[in-house]
Amino acid sequence: MPLHLVSRRFLFSPLLLRPLGLNTGAPRFTAYNYRSTSNIIDIYYDTSAYQLASKDISLRTRNGIWQLKQRVPFYLEPQKVDHLHEEKNNLSTRVWKELTGRREIMAFMEGFLGKKSMPMEWDDSRKEDIVGRTLSSNFGMETVSELEMTRISYVLDNKWVVHLDHVKGSGYQVGKVEAELGAGYGPEVAGVARQKAAQIEEMMDKYRWFFRSVPDPADGVKGKICAWLKGPVMAAEEEK
Repeated sequence: MPLHLVSRRFLFSPLLLRPLGLNTGAPRFTAYNYRSTSNIIDIYYDTSAYQLASKDISLRTRNGIWQLKQRVPFYLEPQKVDHLHEEKNNLSTRVWKELTGRREIMAFMEGFLGKKSMPMEWDDSRKEDIVGRTLSSNFGMETVSELEMTRISYVLDNKWVVHLDHVKGSGYQVGKVEAELGAGYGPEVAGVARQKAAQIEEMMDKYRWFFRSVPDPADGVKGKICAWLKGPVMAAEEEK
């Protein structure tokens, strides 16, 4: 089943990592849970014409596991403007649909590109990622970017998942706050997404000593791919 989540990117000062790690900022987080520090290698795929990126879709392997993310609107009603939320509020907030199942990704790609894959046997016990080979060969995907990053993750106030990413090579640092919305995404859940986005902004205001330490750029906080790629820039990311 697809997962939907709200993601809010932000910039942060490296000088504040220590008070964050010790929870000594003012005010302190009411609940503080360090989750992990991990090394991540992302390889992003697209066509030479960037067909996926142009539709706010990103296809990648993260430490060898296939993932697909598609941006979905805050407003699903026909009379609403798709980007109304971004225009009136924050350019750094997005709602994403995320697929991680190999069958789901295969079905999505076939529908998006209008191509059928070669007949193949599904054997989940095999270590090789059969779908990985099919996605890259039968669908004509090319590697458009590869990046390695260190990610520090926290759960703050028993509610907000926070990731702090440092991209190796470029040195670009970006954080994001995530809130899961569940599998289905209709008008009612879209309303919940807007509420979650507003709550994230309130949380960031409360702990502005960290989350507002670096102002957002006028055109929004760039994701890792947009900040990393040279030449054609992908509109969709990963972020996750």
